[in-house]
Amino acid sequence: MGSYDDIDHAKVFFLIGSNTAECHPVIFDRILANKQDRRDVLIIVCDPRKSPVVSVADVHLNPVPGYDLPIFHAMAHVIVKEKKYDPQFVKKNVQFKAVKDGQPVAVSFEDYVRFLEDYSPQHAERICGVPARQIEEAARLFAIGPTMSLWTMGLNQRITGVWANNLIHNLHLLTGQIGKPGATPFSLT
Repeated sequence: MGSYDDIDHAKVFFLIGSNTAECHPVIFDRILANKQDRRDVLIIVCDPRKSPVVSVADVHLNPVPGYDLPIFHAMAHVIVKEKKYDPQFVKKNVQFKAVKDGQPVAVSFEDYVRFLEDYSPQHAERICGVPARQIEEAARLFAIGPTMSLWTMGLNQRITGVWANNLIHNLHLLTGQIGKPGATPFSLT
């Protein structure tokens, strides 16, 4: 892992709980070909397993199994706090909701920012075991984009699968990286 502070544009792949190398080898080969051909291709991996995918990661987030949700909240915390979100995209395209008394209610972007205050990278580190500096680095790389997030059943088929998917989509919505070439959240299953 190095410093990417001087990079203002990159093609980022965010692989979450996906051993793409063995389960989706054609896609993984395309990711590798991109990385070999272009210096500006970066890979973030969030997975507690030591799969072949980890060997090509620029940043490997290695959480305690089942404790990745705080990472995604903390990435959003960094993106918002460092003003790496896309305010025009958020204003035009994003609705914020919370659940109150079992019912969804509209909340403001400012309410969401206040919610994220409880999810600093340091707090997430205590819960998931991933160093805060790695979470910060992953958030900064994600925000550079365009970013394509890829995941498989490990993220989908679990008790908190809907929440995990929602949080990945939130990162894309915050940064305006959805519906644009090379930028999308995408379940491989």
